[in-house]
Amino acid sequence: MTVEKMREYAILKAIGAQNSFLRRIVFEQAAIITLLGFMAGIGLSLLATLFVPRFAPEFFVEMNPTTVGITFAAVLLMGLTAPLIPIRRLNKVDPVVVFNA
Repeated sequence: MTVEKMREYAILKAIGAQNSFLRRIVFEQAAIITLLGFMAGIGLSLLATLFVPRFAPEFFVEMNPTTVGITFAAVLLMGLTAPLIPIRRLNKVDPVVVFNA
């Protein structure tokens, strides 16, 4: 978590935001970024299935729904476990210490 973001969360904490509210913000941001990244990846993969066979016919490209589902589950798992470390730091944040740094 960047220092700039830490200051923003410290401000929210200083004006009375609960840790549960801050956790929800972090998880919502992570979920949005994860879903947008997944959709961009699927979109680029679909483009690859259209154009790769034209320009490199020796390569076989196929999108399998099972693989897409497994990939989605893996991406979602990673995207929602990644914020756990910053959330631990966020729970321990003392606004006074952040503003004095």
